[in-house]
Amino acid sequence: SEMCIREGVGKSFLLYQLIEEILGKEPDANIIYINLEDFAFSSLQTAEDLHSYIISHSKEKAKNYIFIDEVLTFSVGTIML
Repeated sequence: SEMCIREGVGKSFLLYQLIEEILGKEPDANIIYINLEDFAFSSLQTAEDLHSYIISHSKEKAKNYIFIDEVLTFSVGTIML
């Protein structure tokens, strides 16, 4: 699924709420949360970097959920994600 919401309406808060809801229903779910404005993720400079990060944090026998926050700050070449 894809979620598009206007700037300044609390998208990060909605993501956190959704993550809490998922974990409440599926305690064994693997949540991969990436905030592209966070310095901790500054090494993710390309689509390949992002893919590698997701693969390395995925769990084979778990349901994996991937949340990417602040995607407008991430660019790949001339393509803005």
